[in-house]
Amino acid sequence: MTKDSRGAIRYATEKDLERTGEIERLSFPHPWDYDYQKAALKDLFLVYEDREVLGYLIAVCYHQYSKAMIMKIAVHPDHRGEGIARELLSKIVEVLRRAGIAEVEIDAKMIGRGPVGLYEKFGFRAAGTVSLDDESEDVSFYTMTLKLADRKDQPAEPSCSATCPCHGISLEDETEGLPRGLASGRSPSWRAVFQ
Repeated sequence: MTKDSRGAIRYATEKDLERTGEIERLSFPHPWDYDYQKAALKDLFLVYEDREVLGYLIAVCYHQYSKAMIMKIAVHPDHRGEGIARELLSKIVEVLRRAGIAEVEIDAKMIGRGPVGLYEKFGFRAAGTVSLDDESEDVSFYTMTLKLADRKDQPAEPSCSATCPCHGISLEDETEGLPRGLASGRSPSWRAVFQ
């Protein structure tokens, strides 16, 4: 678990899904259901907590391409503008950099500068635009990328093991000394990031 000035960032557990589901429904017009979020627990699913979960971030690693994609980032509407999304982004960039990931991608809706501006502050740049034909809403978005390192600078093998959360394989042993949210299904190579 890592602490900022008032909250903590940790891996999500199944116990968090009711709250992350509530934040999801308040944040997206087409929210993921419980089963989608439960499946995401096998990936990099981080929560920001201050007495209760206030925001979350879900990312997926593709080690064979040395890439990661941030699938979701959301903060409860009552706590937006408090720097929670910034803290989550900062932590995931640190985690991915330590894992040897060279590039991170995120899709951002073109409506509203808030999220796009935040991603740009982290160094994300628009790599393209996508516009889907959906009469019910505007679904145009930027595909934004952040280079963490040149691919030639990356190790031949990723620095995380084949049991890291990116691979979706849980590790049931070697959990001594970890906060409960990290002890289930997380690789030893990821532990140092949160201690």
